[in-house]
Amino acid sequence: MSAYIAFSEIQINGCRALINMSKGFSSMGVTYSCGALRPVIEAMVEHKDDDEVQEKGCWAIGALVKANPETKMQAGEWGGCEAVCQALRDYSGHEVMQQVGLWAMGSLSANNGENSGKLGRAGGVVLCINAMRNFCTNPTISDIGCWVLANMAACNSKCNEYIQKKEGPQAIIAAMRQHPKHPGVQYTGVSALSHLGSDAATQKILSLPAFALFQ
Repeated sequence: MSAYIAFSEIQINGCRALINMSKGFSSMGVTYSCGALRPVIEAMVEHKDDDEVQEKGCWAIGALVKANPETKMQAGEWGGCEAVCQALRDYSGHEVMQQVGLWAMGSLSANNGENSGKLGRAGGVVLCINAMRNFCTNPTISDIGCWVLANMAACNSKCNEYIQKKEGPQAIIAAMRQHPKHPGVQYTGVSALSHLGSDAATQKILSLPAFALFQ
């Protein structure tokens, strides 16, 4: 991938190959030791105008960091958090891109306060909330969005405060109301709110009669 960085099709197919490799237990250490994540991030930086490179790049980042916790550290060091946020920003109207990008954010932020902070500084909180609002009828985006906010709130106190400042609890509650019968949205929504519930404002929101349906 690095040798043919200018060729977008090679980058797309390379990302696809890495996504497939991440599914095999025996390849987890190989993808980490050979630095498989670096060419993915480089491809996203090089081909910002190619939506498929961005989509497959986010997918590859999410798959690789989910498969190997050590790769998650590499992603933070090599600019993976910023690359994913930039893709979400550049393709804010692309529904599939938003879904895959949020999933990558969730994988990067899970149990990792440092990556959560980097995502927050790159605008990840606002990007996540905007995606949840812009595609509110998509239950998968609502589910993943709540998961992202739960991860960031649980792992990083500054992100927790910022999520509340940017009306994250309201976005979560709106998602739960929009998809009352979707178990994933309900579960991740409650999880996210539980991490944000220490704030007095959030407690007030949770006490509203309109929220009684979810208690």
